[in-house]
Amino acid sequence: MASESAAQLFARLGGKQALDGLDLDLFADIPDGIQPGNVVEFCGMEGSGKTEMLLHLIANCILPKSWKDLKLNGRSVGVVFVDTDFHFQLLRLVTILEHRILKAIREADKSETSLRNDKTNHHKETTEGSPLVYPEKYSDYEVFIKSCLSLLFIVRCNSSIELLATVLSHENLLAAKPEVGVFMIDSLSAFYWLDRSAGGESLGHQESNQRKLVNILQKYVQQYHVVLIATKQSIFVNTEKSTNREYLCQAWQRLVNYRYEFDRNSVQNGGDISYSVHRTFPLSRRHQRFFIKESGIEFIL
Repeated sequence: MASESAAQLFARLGGKQALDGLDLDLFADIPDGIQPGNVVEFCGMEGSGKTEMLLHLIANCILPKSWKDLKLNGRSVGVVFVDTDFHFQLLRLVTILEHRILKAIREADKSETSLRNDKTNHHKETTEGSPLVYPEKYSDYEVFIKSCLSLLFIVRCNSSIELLATVLSHENLLAAKPEVGVFMIDSLSAFYWLDRSAGGESLGHQESNQRKLVNILQKYVQQYHVVLIATKQSIFVNTEKSTNREYLCQAWQRLVNYRYEFDRNSVQNGGDISYSVHRTFPLSRRHQRFFIKESGIEFIL
């Protein structure tokens, strides 16, 4: 990257949008919430809700604080999403954004009956069969959602070499777009077994690409003050203490500020599947439970 003057540096960093803790429910056990420069790891078994939580946080980021007369409580923060597991679904994110808007509409106008009777409204159907109602004044919500999605930059990778090259190539974007405040990787462990096999008996060779990647990410966190959130699949099960056993390189483990472990809870009496998340580093006794609904993450308070 080309050198920059102090004035350019101030303009770039001064243009960062406030994260406001990123999510006050998920990170309630952190006094000031997640701050620029923090590194967060989500770990858990397959199907434990990690990717869904990332979509929830993306919606928090790319939505603005308000739109027209609606309070959306967003951050207007750009997000880079690196998809290595190919779990990301854009239509799922759009559905979450639509439900956020609808919820704000209902909160702004308590008279749902008058909204449903408005023949000029646009209707969508939820899985429960109740109509999603968009009054005429919000009929341009699709244009609004597209404008929000312009803050999201999605890339996909098929190997650790491609992941390394892709992350490295995004420095120009971080330098040019100060509105980008969050960098996500889903997941950091996607190519672990491939790299381990290709590295032979040498641990150094097995972790070579991973350590190079961590060095780049560390630079982005320190120089561009982005929040880094990466998922990691738990592949070694320790039933005595935790489902998580550290297997990524030491450089990554030293970089992480907060580690959260996700679990999928057993279903009882035909109820909805619930999930739980708790902080394992630094250790916290607080367990946050949540549902995954059509509208997105629903925390059980």
